Amino acid sequence: MTRRKLLLSFMIIVSAILLIWAIVHKPKLYGDASEYMGMTISFANHLSPQFTSEDNAQLQELWKEYDVHLGFSGATKALNDRVYFWHFWIYSAICAIPYFFAKILHLHPFIQFQLVNVILYLLVFWWIVYKTNVENRGKIWLVLIHLFNPILLYLPWSSPEVFSYCLLFLGLLEFLNKRYFWACLLPAIGSLQNPGLSIIPFVVWWFVLLRARKITKKLIYCTFASAVVLIQYIFFYVLYHTPSLIGKDSASFEEISLNRIASLFYDLNFGLLAYVPVLLIMILLAVWKKDKLAIASVIILFIFGLICSPQANWNSGMMYINRYSVWFIPMLAVGTTSYACSMKKRTFMATSSLFVIITGIITFTCMSLYKGDNHVSFSPLAKFVISVAPSFYNPPEEIFAERALGGEIRFIDKLPISISNDEGIRKTLLMDPITGKLRYENGSPKLSVSDLRFVKRFAANEDIFTQDTEASFLIGWEGLEQHDNQKYRWTPERAEMTVYTKNDNAVVNVNLSRFYSQSNCKIFVNDVKVYEGIIETTSKLATFNIPYKGSNRIVFVSDEKALIPSDVLKGSQDNRKLSMAISDFSIK
Repeated sequence: MTRRKLLLSFMIIVSAILLIWAIVHKPKLYGDASEYMGMTISFANHLSPQFTSEDNAQLQELWKEYDVHLGFSGATKALNDRVYFWHFWIYSAICAIPYFFAKILHLHPFIQFQLVNVILYLLVFWWIVYKTNVENRGKIWLVLIHLFNPILLYLPWSSPEVFSYCLLFLGLLEFLNKRYFWACLLPAIGSLQNPGLSIIPFVVWWFVLLRARKITKKLIYCTFASAVVLIQYIFFYVLYHTPSLIGKDSASFEEISLNRIASLFYDLNFGLLAYVPVLLIMILLAVWKKDKLAIASVIILFIFGLICSPQANWNSGMMYINRYSVWFIPMLAVGTTSYACSMKKRTFMATSSLFVIITGIITFTCMSLYKGDNHVSFSPLAKFVISVAPSFYNPPEEIFAERALGGEIRFIDKLPISISNDEGIRKTLLMDPITGKLRYENGSPKLSVSDLRFVKRFAANEDIFTQDTEASFLIGWEGLEQHDNQKYRWTPERAEMTVYTKNDNAVVNVNLSRFYSQSNCKIFVNDVKVYEGIIETTSKLATFNIPYKGSNRIVFVSDEKALIPSDVLKGSQDNRKLSMAISDFSIK
């Protein structure tokens, strides 16, 4: 079999696997799903972004049928007394096509998002191989980056991260092909969902003008293609007398800072450095070698970050890598292509292998975990640096505070916020009493890799505690929930916490219940078993002693494996592993 046939066979196999996955994988809603699902229904029903009462009834029926608790959000009445959503609608208009056929074929009604994402992802794959005019080494470099980078984490998402990534990538490939009309049009369409991409059509248009130094037919075509970026602003201005509803209520120029922009690249939780370090090193080396494409790419990346930085919520929902950072990757890929092609063969092979190994392992590890609350916990890399040398990592305050607190909450009234390990407090965020500004206090460098824990003083009836308590949730805890005025947290078959007791022989009372079926439960304090008993699906009081005052580690263990609600409850979309619900925790 020739190389060409082997390549074609490989591409067909990869495409078939991803398409089958998109059809059979049980979809789950992420990001701004309520908006994009609502707009998808609108376009499927009447080819319009207007959200009618009939559309809302259909949406609420789906929420009820599939046990989704997103409600109706992100929409407001326009000047014409009709309701539209805050985000633009081009992504949903495309998704309405597979949604329509999914209804006919009785497929899952949320399948359209991952199906569109996969089709776009595969389109880039085939475009690189068969439609891009670069030498084979450049194609290999682009394909490897595309196949192994963290955009894979967003394939299941019901929001347009993959859409923007793919249209930007296609536009940049067309720039390499010197087809400048498409290099303007494709990113312009992508910018309708992520305005940061609007800089690309402008740059290409300016490039065409500088080359011709006069108005040409090609420049006119590029002008019309670039004008597509204005569609969303005209749409919202006509309906609301503001160019952007999101920009009006959820963004501010006061939020812009160099630290915010830089965090998209360096942050150890969601920045590019933590996921594609080889790419960042490559672009820097290419700039050092005065590669013009690399230099232009770095400038554009900075502008991308500048456009994104006014967002009010800088630590919003994401899948490990930041939702903005992930569509920076095509710019890095194309910006390093000419430098990759200039490498010696062995150097290129080593660099490519290093990228695949490092980024591949990171990406597929994140895919195996795939925790929806990852944006409110520290990554292993961030934990390591904070433990060993906390002064080396000083992210925007919102990132540190929300990940330390374990939730997207107002953190100003929770200050000071400290995290510690066995060596003591490693990092604290506080308000400077003199300047009135937030600042960090860092512990001294120490070679310690013990697990970080949040040092928090819980007030009575805050979280699961019925009285003032100093505690840290370590591993295994889901977010706080409430039902019938009872606050509780779900755990899998094992969960750990640290509590701080003021006296010896403290008595702990805690209510335990089991998900779906009964199980034997054990409780350990500092590795010593202090309780064992059967817990039912209704709450049961467990009482045990903590022998010594100070920091004590408590471990809850269920003998039965945790269950996934979607596996045992019809219509449930809850994919968490649940075993025990823990509530009403008190220390006497």
